[in-house]
Amino acid sequence: MLSITEIKNRFGIIGNHPLLNRAIDIAVKVAATDLTVLILGESGTGKEVFPQIIHQFSSRKHGPYIAVNCGAIPEGTIDSELFGHEKGAFTGATDSRKGYFEVAIQKGKFREDLYYRLNTVPIYLPPLRERKEDILLLFKKFASDFAVKYRMPAIQLTEDAEQVFLNYHWPGNIRQLKNITEQISIIEKESVITAEMLKNYLNLNAASTASPIRLSDVQYEESILKSAVFELKKEVDQLKKIVYGLVDIVKQNINITPEENNNLPVLASDINVSLAFPIKVENPTIVPKGTEKPVIPIEETLSLQDKEKELIKKALIKHKGKRRPAAKELGISERTLYRKIQEYNLKDI
Repeated sequence: MLSITEIKNRFGIIGNHPLLNRAIDIAVKVAATDLTVLILGESGTGKEVFPQIIHQFSSRKHGPYIAVNCGAIPEGTIDSELFGHEKGAFTGATDSRKGYFEVAIQKGKFREDLYYRLNTVPIYLPPLRERKEDILLLFKKFASDFAVKYRMPAIQLTEDAEQVFLNYHWPGNIRQLKNITEQISIIEKESVITAEMLKNYLNLNAASTASPIRLSDVQYEESILKSAVFELKKEVDQLKKIVYGLVDIVKQNINITPEENNNLPVLASDINVSLAFPIKVENPTIVPKGTEKPVIPIEETLSLQDKEKELIKKALIKHKGKRRPAAKELGISERTLYRKIQEYNLKDI
């Protein structure tokens, strides 16, 4: 039999709270029986993991594992979904189908005392606010995961920020903590997060460090999408600065007439990105009449990725590998520069 620590590692469970350990212990013990289990807990506490634990440690582990999200079933059709229906039973019922209960319990009938049968062994998962000693453990794990995902340094909390996290109500529990950690990882330029910075994410006012506002899961997901869009806009702005820098380089190496300048574009291409910017030469080279050279059409495509790598390399060499002044000169954040260094393998500069 695996230890509780080994089970946590296997199923990705983080925390050492006694109630969490007890829930795991009960799940493993009841898995060897035919008793039914009712798992209780607030939204976002990780209830979906425990049926998987029970299934994996039961004699039915080689059979199908059927999970039903009742909240996703349209109102009025839940009876059909759970108990099945015959063809023509209602509009749209073009075929007969078995219900989830018939498939998973394999009895094809429903007992009136189902609730009491399900409640034979209850497993309670405590909310995050009752697991204060686990909050920072979860934050560090999520911060590390998102650092790898977005290729940037992992964010860290100052001592006052840690206290804000510990005192917060966490109405969305672990799911909310994960979402907020991802938002901060994407939006903030600095990797060290202060209590003042957290107010933008926890809806805290100046007079209190624990004034929770209950948000729905949809609102959390919308906030992450908005954060991603905001970060994408910043990246586009940074790309524009780099492209205009490339235009200046081209201007310094090309002599063109005013007429040619009016119709000459410079193409900057990157993966899934195509940008076109016209070159405007303030002091064009004037060619005396009669001395014009034959105009040879030149079609040139500049690789934005190569030029970006070259510019970053030059900035790092110029500042002797110091990232902060190099990022400032490039017009990008230090975290973006860090990510680009990893992407272009410029760590040795």
